[in-house]
Amino acid sequence: MTLRADRPIEAYPPALEAIRKADLIVLGPGSLFTSIIPNLLVPGVVDAIRTSQASTLFVCSLADMQGETWGLTAREHVEALMDHGLRGLVDYLLVHTPVPLRPDSPATGVFGAMTGAEPEHASTSGLDDAELSGHIRPVRISYHDVQAIQAQGPVVIARDLVDGSSPTWHDPQALRDAFSGVLKLCRSRQR
Repeated sequence: MTLRADRPIEAYPPALEAIRKADLIVLGPGSLFTSIIPNLLVPGVVDAIRTSQASTLFVCSLADMQGETWGLTAREHVEALMDHGLRGLVDYLLVHTPVPLRPDSPATGVFGAMTGAEPEHASTSGLDDAELSGHIRPVRISYHDVQAIQAQGPVVIARDLVDGSSPTWHDPQALRDAFSGVLKLCRSRQR
């Protein structure tokens, strides 16, 4: 197949129709800048999402990709999507965190462990890479990030999503359960 510069890029019409008729549009899991955003750049895709009655769920990556998203937080992943046409179109963000996200002190804006030094109550922003996953650098999320993301519209669903045997992969059962929960939320919002 050869690309011709004189021919415009066009979306596959049945794909656009599927987006418009979907019950839930799921973006991810996948590489942000090489798998997800390129699809949004195809003319007609964002418009199809906009005209769909479906809710849109973004599944954030588990780990940074060196050379692509190295050092980006979950909040920055969402902002990249919004900068590429999805502002106001992402309804839910599904993000991995091995620990509950809670504020220490809402008055001071300091975020970390709610009950002292117990790591099971800390946000991932307070843990270093080695504590979180050894040689894998996780995409970070903090309680403050959750608040900032939700202020822009998306509901953040944070839970443990990692596959225990492959720390850079989402656990299929955890994803299935999360998707089921999002579908229930979508249905309850329609009533």
